[in-house]
Amino acid sequence: MKTLSYLLFLVLLISIKSVFAHNEEDSLIIGDYKFERIEFELKPTLYKSMYSGGSLTRYPNKNDSINVNKLGYLANESLTPNNYREFYDVALSFWKLGKDEIAERMFLRILNSEEENFSKTNFYASDVLKDSSVNDVSNYGYGSFTSHPKNEIALCLSKIYIAQNDFSKALFYLEEAVNKYKVTYTCGMGYYIQKSEYDFLYGTCYKELNENQKIIDLFLPTCLVRNDDFVVDAIKNIYSTKEIETELDKAINSLTFEAFDFPSLRMNVTYINNKEVTDSSTYYLGKTKMKIFGLEIESQNIDLEDGERLTRDKVIEEFKKSDFYTDLMSDYEG
Repeated sequence: MKTLSYLLFLVLLISIKSVFAHNEEDSLIIGDYKFERIEFELKPTLYKSMYSGGSLTRYPNKNDSINVNKLGYLANESLTPNNYREFYDVALSFWKLGKDEIAERMFLRILNSEEENFSKTNFYASDVLKDSSVNDVSNYGYGSFTSHPKNEIALCLSKIYIAQNDFSKALFYLEEAVNKYKVTYTCGMGYYIQKSEYDFLYGTCYKELNENQKIIDLFLPTCLVRNDDFVVDAIKNIYSTKEIETELDKAINSLTFEAFDFPSLRMNVTYINNKEVTDSSTYYLGKTKMKIFGLEIESQNIDLEDGERLTRDKVIEEFKKSDFYTDLMSDYEG
């Protein structure tokens, strides 16, 4: 009996060794890749971009190294209803640690999986449901949002392919995340953070694929409320310096302005000698409309003094001071 037990133990030990493929340095072999199980360099993995608006920085932490040490063997396993949570978590940990070859394979398995928990949209309510029979984020109150497991995975794949300079693939998986595995936020902050990430990834892909008109269509409407290198570069790629000057003059001529007769209030809070000091100012804004390169753009934010009224001339003056205008005119010598 002791001999049989010993033989069973040896069989089990050999099986475990064949799965983990450890060597004397306690490493994990996954495919042709030798992954160190103990030592991890927990610094951000940064793929630099020349464009403003975002980066592809990853921030691994100690839990990611623990995940990979404990569950890294799942990279060689099939995805099942019994391991889907661990499989998902360790795939993200591989990605955050910069092990893209392994992460990519695991991510693709997740996207191709029909596992029910990966295939449904989850709803998170900030209030009591208006109508329990309607499963729509607008029914969940302001501040509600949805999530989809494959949305994050598709975004990670997009970032992997950007890092590999495969921008067609990166754009494909970005589109999958945005449209097929859609995530919705009803609050302004959540929506803004999501839109900023999507726009940065779209801009990066479009830029490298020479899709200049798509960049203009996406970024031009907000060119005065945020500073994007994408749109300035795209315009310069399509239009000559003289054509740009002509379009900017046409934009100024197209400007319409309607003054508001009601005041806006601004509160300023400062701390002097650990005491809160509050002062306020009132000013009068207006409604503006302007078209550039055939597209209507959002009004820029203009700071006014206490009691000051916004005028059409003031709007034009601030437009000519904007980064968008000065960057476009930087090559003009006339």
